[in-house]
Amino acid sequence: MKMFVRIISYFLVITILFLALFFIFAQQPKPHYLNTNTISYCDPSGSAYFLNHHEVLRNDHNKIIIMGPSNALKSFDVDYLNNKYPDFQFHNISINSSNMSQLSLTLDVLKALHEEKKLNVDYIVLGISWGVFIDKKLRWPSGQTPLEQELSKYNYFTYNGDKLTHNYSAETEHNLSVFSEPFRCLTGSVRTAINNTKNAFKDVTGKKTIHVAKQKLQMWEQVFPAKKESFIHELQLLNTFLKDVKQMNITPIIIDMPASEHVYKYSNLDAIYSDLIESFAASNKQEYVNWRNHSNNLELPDLIHPTKKDAIYLSDFLIDEIKRKVEEK
Repeated sequence: MKMFVRIISYFLVITILFLALFFIFAQQPKPHYLNTNTISYCDPSGSAYFLNHHEVLRNDHNKIIIMGPSNALKSFDVDYLNNKYPDFQFHNISINSSNMSQLSLTLDVLKALHEEKKLNVDYIVLGISWGVFIDKKLRWPSGQTPLEQELSKYNYFTYNGDKLTHNYSAETEHNLSVFSEPFRCLTGSVRTAINNTKNAFKDVTGKKTIHVAKQKLQMWEQVFPAKKESFIHELQLLNTFLKDVKQMNITPIIIDMPASEHVYKYSNLDAIYSDLIESFAASNKQEYVNWRNHSNNLELPDLIHPTKKDAIYLSDFLIDEIKRKVEEK
């Protein structure tokens, strides 16, 4: 009996020490610029990180904000961009699995800050692909995007009618960062570890074979039916998004993000998206940058997400595109 009590006591002490250490190290220092890619284990969507650290955007430095889904999140090395092109402050606020519904809500947050005249953004880089135009009800059966869920938890921004307004409270931010983030990080880490283990068993080779590519594309199209009607609502939101960006006196840069050649060959979703975005650009006289030709120079191990090496390569092309825009002005 004594031995059993001793073992339980040791276990409790070790558990308490582990949680204490985890609690300490999970605290996130205030970043110099936003990069939602840095905390994917703690916050799988990136939306909580964006809301918790949105104050980083409130400074006088000229900024470039990158938005999009997970491939835009992974395609740019923010440290590299800020070091190589210091004329601007780069922030990547892309949120995993974003469609235009979620990106429009992200822009609402930026508009709330912009109205306080504390945003100072010159360019918004919008990374797009077929997933950005999947209807909200198909993407999230609950009807709520991850960012909507986070906004309902936090008090930074509140709705005044259909308009999002800033409701910043330093005390609220402190309480959230101290109590919420360590537990979010723990659950996020466990969930990510489980998913990574599942993926390792699904594809033990780790190679981009045509067979594996076709299986993955078929899986996507089972979840998201390849129908033009599924894209229309989100495509209309893109039009509103661009109008709002221009009203904020910010220049939008739309980039058609690269994917594996297998996506271009075998994906019905991508074929529908490609036709729609070309038609949209032509009818609205909206320029967009097509990066599909870069796919042969990228690793893209899971067909759509770049590696760190790929991110450096694409970051250089983004700098070239920004410099071209600056010269045009």
